[in-house]
Amino acid sequence: DDCCRYFSARLRMDVTWHVPLLPHITWQGTTFTQESLATKTLLPAVVRAIREISWELSEVAFRVELLELDRHLVPAPIHEEQLFEAKRRALIADIFPDEHCTIPSMPPPKDRGLSASAIEGRMQSLEALRRLVVRWPEHPPHFDHFALTMPSERARLLAFERDVAFFYVKNFYQMAGRAAVVPRILPE
Repeated sequence: DDCCRYFSARLRMDVTWHVPLLPHITWQGTTFTQESLATKTLLPAVVRAIREISWELSEVAFRVELLELDRHLVPAPIHEEQLFEAKRRALIADIFPDEHCTIPSMPPPKDRGLSASAIEGRMQSLEALRRLVVRWPEHPPHFDHFALTMPSERARLLAFERDVAFFYVKNFYQMAGRAAVVPRILPE
């Protein structure tokens, strides 16, 4: 019930169970009973598990949405679908430190990838994201030659990150008619 309330509040819509609750769940080797999840004061391990599960769901949603948006904006040429799809998945996998297109590693790395706290830790993932989005129609022209592989001015990197996020979110909204899932900061 707490989980439904949590996601109902986050998603601003009523989230209910469609299947009977399991008597317990296991996350990262720790088993939680329904009773431990239903207490008024959640144990720190339960809170951590809920945050990690929420993060993983957000990360999976982001990766799948990115894949689907790329499929929408850059359709595979006829008779080359398999090879083109493999290249697409490789481009998307390059964005993430775990190098997987749709399944994130847990726990995620704190110092690398799009969720890294320092821009320098995000630089390699941003460069991979840039390589993906320059294939999309109507991408900003400055994306074509923006070098993210060498140390650069922090302000330029942050400006590029803001521009590519805006471009992604705008294109996703135009395709799906709703906001994109964009996980950004790991929950503490």
